[in-house]
Amino acid sequence: MGIVPPTVFCRFEPYMVGLTPFCLPIPWRDPFVVFAPHAHRPGAAFLYGGEAAILGLHPTARISGGFAEMAEALATRPYAESPSFGPFGGGAIGYFGYELGGEVEHLPPPAISGPSLPNLAVALFDAVVVFDLCCHRAAVVASGHPEVTLSAWNRLAQDRAAALVVALGSAPAAIPQETWAESEWTADWSPSEYEHRIRQTLDKIHAGDIFQANIAQRFTAPRPSGMSAYGLFRRLCRDNPAP
Repeated sequence: MGIVPPTVFCRFEPYMVGLTPFCLPIPWRDPFVVFAPHAHRPGAAFLYGGEAAILGLHPTARISGGFAEMAEALATRPYAESPSFGPFGGGAIGYFGYELGGEVEHLPPPAISGPSLPNLAVALFDAVVVFDLCCHRAAVVASGHPEVTLSAWNRLAQDRAAALVVALGSAPAAIPQETWAESEWTADWSPSEYEHRIRQTLDKIHAGDIFQANIAQRFTAPRPSGMSAYGLFRRLCRDNPAP
């Protein structure tokens, strides 16, 4: 599996032979609008930034836990060639938490703080929508997993692509703009507490116990009325368009 950093991709072939993801060109639309009806679907995924946007609407499996669960889920998936359009032809989309470091290094247990989230949460997709943000081109990209013969792979991949195109038909013409009031942010630590933790860290560095540390704290605020999770995501993409 893997999500590679988006690169320029203007090569576009609707079909390739071999165990290659099937690419079905579709008309260009704003990916934020296309994803809107599916934003609350469990396991749906939206990657946006750089030169590509990738939408996964219907996961075939969802994984949470650690590296062992991830490896088991991917072990039965056949290798496929890179798609002819875009950087991703299906597979795993999700997040790895910092706490996964405890699976590969001997670390003290993390402090229990904040929401209880799995260390790893991933969804597997056999069909995705890929948008080229530079060329304003789009395609549905689908695999034929678990088929291993060329004809069966291509037939299943094309059926999946056609089904996903039908699902895209529920997208509205536009998304209403959300407005919400400002919130009051509260820091976990007071300035004096923050300075105390920095002094403690410097003492540990001078003692040779550690050589570097990231002193971070959390800021929280009440969720403003009228703010949806998807509305917040769209605002973040607009105000901080990181790859």
